[in-house]
Amino acid sequence: MAEEKKSFVVYCDLEEILNELSDEEAGILFKAMVGYAQNGNEPELGIPLKYVWIPIRQQMERDAEKWNEVKKVRSAAGRKGGVKSGQVRAKKSEKSTKIIQNSEKRVTKTKQKKQSQANEAVNVNVNDNVNVNVNVNDNVIQFASDLLRPLEGAVGREFSQERDETIQLIAQRLDEGRTEKELMAVANFKAEEIKREIDPGDKAVLKMFANPINLFGSGYESTLDLMKKNEAKNEKMERLQQEETE
Repeated sequence: MAEEKKSFVVYCDLEEILNELSDEEAGILFKAMVGYAQNGNEPELGIPLKYVWIPIRQQMERDAEKWNEVKKVRSAAGRKGGVKSGQVRAKKSEKSTKIIQNSEKRVTKTKQKKQSQANEAVNVNVNDNVNVNVNVNDNVIQFASDLLRPLEGAVGREFSQERDETIQLIAQRLDEGRTEKELMAVANFKAEEIKREIDPGDKAVLKMFANPINLFGSGYESTLDLMKKNEAKNEKMERLQQEETE
């Protein structure tokens, strides 16, 4: 978590998740949030809290990163103000003038680069209220439908309400350089995990655990990491079995 940060944000949309939990589970979850914000220690949680905790932790980490960036900007602004005061007192010395000119060139270059990137994509708003640049076309929409099919089969319903936002998130992943093969592997891995671990009659857990917006949004990296660990474990077991037969 961010250094020197003594607080964290609790978003109102967390209420929907808390309403699905018991008072005891909600208390455990809140203690986990406070402990993680205070010392960064990963809590040990059981199902379903383990799956609820992952997107919350990732949001807390994003908030901490934003706070650190704001802190850096404010610190830089304070230093810049001090330089300007020094310029007035020193009657704008040549050395200070060069520093400002170089700084302005870097800022201008950064702005031009960001503007160029913005002109190459369509600006949309996704689940965590952060504006990102993504390209959505017919091919992405068709791929998203294929991607959701194994998940819908595992859950037993269509994600009609979540479809538009999920398509935007899938497009965002593709724009980041993720491959269709990787995204499909993650979807199939999550579908198999749902079939294996979740009781179809437990609607509350299904709603939290099988939400495609969480999967392709804040929960994507953790699911991808879990999939890779599982693949590595299976490969290791296969090697050991081959060695035993030899």
